Amino acid sequence: MRMSNWLCIGVVGLVLAASAFGQGLTGQISGNVQDPAGTVVPNAKVELVSTGTGQTRETNTDGLGNFIFTQLLPGTYAITVTAPGLQEV
Repeated sequence: MRMSNWLCIGVVGLVLAASAFGQGLTGQISGNVQDPAGTVVPNAKVELVSTGTGQTRETNTDGLGNFIFTQLLPGTYAITVTAPGLQEV
C-alpha cells in the first residue's frame, strides 16, 4: 500500500443523472471526498475511467472536497481518488 494513494472512501452523492432539461444523451457524476474522520480532502486528484471504453478523465477536488464530471455518456465508470499523505483503502 502506498501512502500517497487513497481510494475514494468518502465519496457521497455519486450520481449519474440525465440532463435536467429533458431527456439527453449525457449525464454527470459528482461527489465529495472525505477522509475516514469525515474531514473534507481539498485538491485530491479524482480519476474517472469508463470501464467500457477505457477513456480516462481527471479533475481535482475544490476547497470543500467537491468534484464533478459532466457530459458523460451512459455506461459504467470506476473512480479513484489520490491525495498525498493518505493511504489506499
